[in-house]
Amino acid sequence: MKKIILFIFSLLVFATNTKAQDLFFKAGRNSTSFDFKNSLGQQVIDLSRGTGFSYEIGLGFPISLGGKKNKPEDKEERDRRIRLHNQVSFTVNQYTANAGNLTNNYLYEANFGGFNDQLALLAHLGNLEVGISGIIGVNKLMSGTQVINTKRHDLKEYQEFQGEFLQTGLGASVLYPIVKSVFLSASYQRTKNRRSKMQDSEHVNFNSYTIFFGIHFNLK
Repeated sequence: MKKIILFIFSLLVFATNTKAQDLFFKAGRNSTSFDFKNSLGQQVIDLSRGTGFSYEIGLGFPISLGGKKNKPEDKEERDRRIRLHNQVSFTVNQYTANAGNLTNNYLYEANFGGFNDQLALLAHLGNLEVGISGIIGVNKLMSGTQVINTKRHDLKEYQEFQGEFLQTGLGASVLYPIVKSVFLSASYQRTKNRRSKMQDSEHVNFNSYTIFFGIHFNLK
């Protein structure tokens, strides 16, 4: 919790000293499948998709599409139609999955924290601003458990959960103004998390579909 508070404070300080356009917070639900495979690419455990919470807090930065030869009024008019936007955020994701047979039941609960960067192409449709984005990030297991019947095991003890995971994906979003300098958003993301190093005989990936609802505060 102290690290999260420190990060939020750092964002506020950073925002006042940079060209950040907005500060945002997003919360949502994800649907995630765990993909366990051995070194031969064979499925180890067949897990059912589970649901969990997802959170993002970060800053948005505008990217100018204008050139040096463009008139100020031409650039302003074009930016109202279409623009590039970059979002840098701290993320927390809760991933869950389960499996079972006649003798055993498995439950996985994993909490990952990290950072991601989203580059979005935005366009105005009336009062709405819609966009599509590419996502790249890095995250790491903060805490997690594997439950086999009634026995609980710490996921940090498993080699396949150690180290950083690379996150890539695509997203779509809608932004709507509610009052001056305050906006609400809804967004959808499809992402995949992969181990950056897979020297062990088994590895695990995560495939997630996430719906976010957010609030944005214009800083300009």
